[in-house]
Amino acid sequence: GSSIEQPTVNPLLASKKYQRSSADKIYRAEDIRTLPACARAFSYLITKVIGSDLEAPADLCEMASNVDYQKVYSFLRDRTRAVRVDLHVQQPWSTTTQIYITVHEACLRFEILSMYVLSANAACLEKFDQKMAHKACSQVMEPLLNAYVQARAKGGGAYISPAEPFIRRYSILLLLVGGETRVFEHLPSLPRSMLKHPAVAWAISVAVAYATRDYGRFLRLYMEADFLSSVVLAPMLDLVRQRMLWLLVRSSVPMRRDKLPLIDLARRLAFCEEEAAEEFLTFHGLDVIELGTSMKLVQLPAFSPKTGTWDVMHDEVAQEHFNERLGQSSMPMKCEFRRSLDGNLQVKYERLPLTRVDIVFGAADDMLPGKDGTGTAVASNAAARVAPASTEVTLLRAAHRSPARSVAAKSPARPERLPPPAVIGSAP
Repeated sequence: GSSIEQPTVNPLLASKKYQRSSADKIYRAEDIRTLPACARAFSYLITKVIGSDLEAPADLCEMASNVDYQKVYSFLRDRTRAVRVDLHVQQPWSTTTQIYITVHEACLRFEILSMYVLSANAACLEKFDQKMAHKACSQVMEPLLNAYVQARAKGGGAYISPAEPFIRRYSILLLLVGGETRVFEHLPSLPRSMLKHPAVAWAISVAVAYATRDYGRFLRLYMEADFLSSVVLAPMLDLVRQRMLWLLVRSSVPMRRDKLPLIDLARRLAFCEEEAAEEFLTFHGLDVIELGTSMKLVQLPAFSPKTGTWDVMHDEVAQEHFNERLGQSSMPMKCEFRRSLDGNLQVKYERLPLTRVDIVFGAADDMLPGKDGTGTAVASNAAARVAPASTEVTLLRAAHRSPARSVAAKSPARPERLPPPAVIGSAP
């Protein structure tokens, strides 16, 4: 039999591994899974494997125990890419089908969710590459957006996804993180009806706020955002906060050392903890003074118009940090503050009444936090109050309805916080 010392692959239970395409690669019909098979394989992978770092399912092999999410993600990304390859090989007829579109939508949510889970674990964060994560999202997003366009052009018989506005929202935000010019090049390609949808209009508001340097509004929109949108925007937070500080010190009276309450400045910079705000401010060379009343003040440096220099006062190290990070004449283009999980993001995730499986299958698309950004998540309309795993059920139903055509070629409840880091087992 199979053991961890001498593993033996059972082809009936194993999940197909991703293989890079090449010029001389030949796709044989017997090697390509049908659309129903792709749907069942994808559903199995997500429901059985995505929570393996929290609790290893009993029906997976012993190699699935004591793993961290980095290994879970590596396995799932490889196997879901293999599913997408089998779907792509069967184009063009598969492009506008429900299974093709739904699987790609779930893959995009999986990639975004993984950004959060990998950032929430200190051991995984060291290996986490933000650029590679966004590249993975792009590999899913491009064929999905193309499928939306073809489905609208085809009309009757094509699947029009009810989740398209929310996926469009994620795509706009992902393009914004990649570079604001890409967003405004993309927007003219959207249908007019899609531009009017509240989810898309909100994403456009975020892009406009960032492009016009209205960083206060950008942070307010971030606090109001749904969980997955917040995950996409999180890499921009530190740069936005740094730019707000850069503008703040230049709006004070020259030669005057203004003092601001730390709690107020932390709120303006969208920090949910004063300790995190103090660390961020100190990193940028600003002096945090603690009074006898336990109240803390942030002292801004004085500017001399004659010499054109800033004076932090009595601290050479702080002066050097300020000159390097806030003292330059041009607005900062990159923030070197240490990578960490934003506290607001963690609060939003912990208050979601959903599991990872629910999020991947779209239950969090239209769930918004309270107005203060810390309330329990609620659905913004009745359509979002469906059963959490309804997309999974729809996917499997579509698998049973789809023709078996080929070409030649609820998971365990999530604990309050992630446990310490715990090889993934077999799939169908």
